Amino acid sequence: MDPQAHNRRNVDPRLAEEESRPVAVRRLLERLLADAWACEPGILAGTDDEFLHRYRVNLRRARVLVGQAKDFLGLRAARSLGCHLRALAQRTGPLRDLDVQLAGRAGVNALPPGERAILEGGFLAHLDQRRARERRAFLRYLRSREHQHRRDRLREILAEPPVAGSFPPLGEFLADRIRQRFRKLARRTDGADFPDDGTLHRCRIEAKKLRYLLEFGQGLLPVRRTARCIRDLKRVQDALGIAHDLLVRLGWLRGYDALLRDPAEQAALGHLETLVAGNLGMPHIWPD
Repeated sequence: MDPQAHNRRNVDPRLAEEESRPVAVRRLLERLLADAWACEPGILAGTDDEFLHRYRVNLRRARVLVGQAKDFLGLRAARSLGCHLRALAQRTGPLRDLDVQLAGRAGVNALPPGERAILEGGFLAHLDQRRARERRAFLRYLRSREHQHRRDRLREILAEPPVAGSFPPLGEFLADRIRQRFRKLARRTDGADFPDDGTLHRCRIEAKKLRYLLEFGQGLLPVRRTARCIRDLKRVQDALGIAHDLLVRLGWLRGYDALLRDPAEQAALGHLETLVAGNLGMPHIWPD
């Protein structure tokens, strides 16, 4: 497969009404996981960080679908699927955070050349080393029997006979879940004074869950309204993601500074910390 073509290809996240609605949910999960597994050769080759991003997006979508569609999957299958998906996703977080920070050189490029040179040989070299360790650990995991076992179990669970019963139309089901998630997001953001890291993280998760549900419902829900909501939530997610990355960077700066004895690098780090903290003044991110 051409890596660039794969990077541009997004799996279709939509649900479609079928005679068996549990089958529709399982088929979408199979597509999401197949797209995640297709990213693994690119991750192992290290040719493009976008493979890891696509891998994570598909796992997140699958986790949201499993969490919201338990009745369609059966509680036992949903619990098992959720457990395996959560374990897979947790392996990717540290490496993705480092990829994001190092792609922008952790904000160091905003400093004067002299301070930038100091931090290139210190703080950024430290992050490069951490990233190399995390990458080696993740690649070992992708090649491990544990990972293959999780992939096999996910396939086996989805191949089980679908649950029987009477289920609401998927459009009706999604509309109900979307209303619930919207109310939950509204409670999270009501009066929230950013950037509190815990609140920020929870808001990002709620916005992602709501957006993915809307994406699942494209074709079953009002087209224009759904597209507008997805666009607005993407804007919210992007803004919250920027703030999250700045908070991660600030935490790493302060942790690294505690290890330093070099006055010149401490001064450069102090300047960078001031810039990062200043950028945390949140813009107006909520759609009008």
